[in-house]
Amino acid sequence: MKILISGFGSHAKRRIIPALLNCNEVKEIDVILRNNNKDDSPNIKFVDLPEIKNKKYDNVIISSPPYAHKENLISLKENSDNFIIEKPIFDNLNDLTDDNLISEFKGKNIFEGLMYIYHPVWSEVKNIFDTESVIEFSSSFTIPHIEDTNYRYIKDKGGGFTLDLGVYPISLFFNLIGHNFEIIKQNLYCETDFQVDLGGNIQIKTEKDIIYTAKWGAGFEYTNHLNIKTNKKTYNFPFIFTKDENFYSYYIEKEKNIQRKIEIGKYDQFQLMYEYFFSKKINQYGLNNDLFKTYKLLFDLINNK
Repeated sequence: MKILISGFGSHAKRRIIPALLNCNEVKEIDVILRNNNKDDSPNIKFVDLPEIKNKKYDNVIISSPPYAHKENLISLKENSDNFIIEKPIFDNLNDLTDDNLISEFKGKNIFEGLMYIYHPVWSEVKNIFDTESVIEFSSSFTIPHIEDTNYRYIKDKGGGFTLDLGVYPISLFFNLIGHNFEIIKQNLYCETDFQVDLGGNIQIKTEKDIIYTAKWGAGFEYTNHLNIKTNKKTYNFPFIFTKDENFYSYYIEKEKNIQRKIEIGKYDQFQLMYEYFFSKKINQYGLNNDLFKTYKLLFDLINNK
């Protein structure tokens, strides 16, 4: 299997390429060379755009900043039938429903690289919602500030932390809840020193009276967890969204005064995600209903600040 990567930042170097190298199907990895941003590596080959003009790949992975996702997708259209775009998939809601774009990529697969839902711990979360009576659940994904030169702080480059971090807790909701809901309260964190939002929070009530509370953003203490309360038990899932390479996943189940630690194991959720996508031969645009709902709510939050 031949893979082409567009975007060679720290995320590609630290998570994407190591995961691909662990996939037995992957035999060749080419990385588009831009601005001479090149690291010596025996495992990948750097190529320029003219060099790959007529070359076909089994999959193209786009890991550029979000403002360049659509441009890269279109420019590499002829290089593959399968595209995996890192989250957030686009920085414009209209791109999700662009009839011209959908028509242009008819018969091709386009997926979002939202990795946490491919980890085995996610199956445990789904099982709780399928088999127990959930009363409320909450998640949080917050980080300290990062380098102020990062594109996430630049509005014209698709910056903003609701789009970057909020995609995790909002997608979690839509991947678990399929019925109607109402937003009880919502808030976006903004400061005059920043041209983009720093995050937000939301509380939602479903038609089955399940309450969901979520928080995300930059400039806070690091948090990364999911809590679930059912009519009999409570559950805590640490590091539900992102996980270090060596993290041994587990969750805590508590019933009355008895607490139990359920161990899941160490997995590379990027590798699991890629192996899942590599196995699919479904020929669809990939922008499913849950994905659209996620971005519709995210952009509503951003535009109504």
